Amino acid sequence: MGGKNLGACRYIHGLQDLWQVHSIESPSDVERRIQNGVLDAFLEAQEMGKTRYIGFTGHASYKAHLKMLEELDKQIREGIDKELVKRGFQKTTSGEPDFLVSYLAVGELDLDVQEYDSGTAPPDVPYGHWRPFYQTGNDVTLIRKGTLSIDVIDPEPNRLIWRGKATETFDKPKDLEKKLNKIVKKILKKFPPK
Repeated sequence: MGGKNLGACRYIHGLQDLWQVHSIESPSDVERRIQNGVLDAFLEAQEMGKTRYIGFTGHASYKAHLKMLEELDKQIREGIDKELVKRGFQKTTSGEPDFLVSYLAVGELDLDVQEYDSGTAPPDVPYGHWRPFYQTGNDVTLIRKGTLSIDVIDPEPNRLIWRGKATETFDKPKDLEKKLNKIVKKILKKFPPK
């Protein structure tokens, strides 16, 4: 993984808070890095708790940033479209729509720290000496949460008609697509309002 363009910044208590794919230059550069395993390595480090956040930077072309975000956007839109079709709505790209749909997706990582103490130290054993059956420590679990808000807007007065929101936790980055579909379904279960 060594080499240039894998920048990272700011340490917090021994945990690297942010790893960034540095200086993406173009959509083909994004594809090349993905094929070379950079994103997989970053996700694995995140999964192992070595970093909380993954980001990207670029100075050459905004198109490279768009490429990084396209897949997530595509998955959310497809999920919303699928659920609205199930409810009898039809997507239109021309004419006057009955309503517009907008969404906001926010991801968050957190650590759950559980302290444990498997017993008390015998009073007659000096500090630093072996104490049988006595352990203390922490179990640290990485928690991934994603919140999705879906807004339905009346296009004429540009007024909010309905808003649905849900938060879901997921264990692994690989679970994202399945969880996205689940969260979209959960939100749109309440649409249209009765």
